[in-house]
Parts: sequence; C-alpha cells; structure tokens
Amino acid sequence: MLSEIIEAGTACRLYELFAVSKLLWRILLDGLRIAPVRTITDLHLAAEIDGSESYRRLVNAAAALSATHGTDARRQLVALLRGSDFV
Repeated sequence: MLSEIIEAGTACRLYELFAVSKLLWRILLDGLRIAPVRTITDLHLAAEIDGSESYRRLVNAAAALSATHGTDARRQLVALLRGSDFV
C-alpha cells in the first residue's frame, strides 16, 4: 500500500515538474511572439506521464491506506484530495 502511494506520488511530482516547465516555456515563446500557445490541454501528457491518471492512482492508494484508520478519516482524505469540502 505504501509502495503504491510512493510510486503514484513520484509520478505526480514528475508530471508536475515536466508540465510546469513545458507551460512556462510555451508562455515565454508566446510572450516573445515566436510561437502562439495553442491549447493548455496539450499538457495532459508530459514526459509520457498522464497527469490525471497518476493523480487518480495517488488518491486511490491514499484512500486505501486511510481506510485502515476508519471510515471518517477515509472520507475526509478523499474529499480533500478531490478538492471538495469534507463531510
């Protein structure tokens, strides 16, 4: 269970590193009017890492770990990771 969290967390961090670098580069090129920014959805994949899929795996692994601490803790963690108010 912890190995899944570590693996998914590492993939999320790598995705963030590559996606942010790519986005900053594209904004710079757009600002210099060298190449216009097309769409931000092109950043769905960065360094062959699917950002939404790696985050989903991280949420699921963290939820599985939190389930060992009770239903309320699991529900709160999942709500926070998905960006909603916890119940």
